[in-house]
Amino acid sequence: MGYYIANQGVQRGPLELQELPQNGLHADSMVWTEGMTDWQRAAAVPEVAKLLAPQPIASTAAVITYQTPPIGQSNGMAVASLVLGIIAVPFSCHPMLGLTPGILAIIFGFVARGNIRRGETAVGGGMALAGIICGFVPIVLWGAVLLIGVAFVFGAAVHHIVHP
Repeated sequence: MGYYIANQGVQRGPLELQELPQNGLHADSMVWTEGMTDWQRAAAVPEVAKLLAPQPIASTAAVITYQTPPIGQSNGMAVASLVLGIIAVPFSCHPMLGLTPGILAIIFGFVARGNIRRGETAVGGGMALAGIICGFVPIVLWGAVLLIGVAFVFGAAVHHIVHP
């Protein structure tokens, strides 16, 4: 039976079950084989999850050592959201320099959280949330400035009408 594996948008297959580890299998890999209704995380498919367990390596000493599991993938959208959010905060005093990275941080943050919710990746949720929060800082700040400005102009206009 052929298995298909997808990592970071790159799909490989059909492969034999034993070939999956050599093709980048890790817990967040998406796998599919005949009989499955949809792609699933490798850790959720029992026969594939067995391949994720550390395999003992024969040693010349009496101690058994284990291979370290592969390093997990990162979430580029979450990283971009956090970096842009951090950049937006100190530049909040200038509308264009603060609002542009702030809006982009919010967009990238929500895209990253959507990827996590759909199971495309399992990392970066905290970074995405921090990017979204930092991205809202200049928007809230400039919204407050705009609201105060409108209130000031409206108050001056009313004062001028009442006391000509």
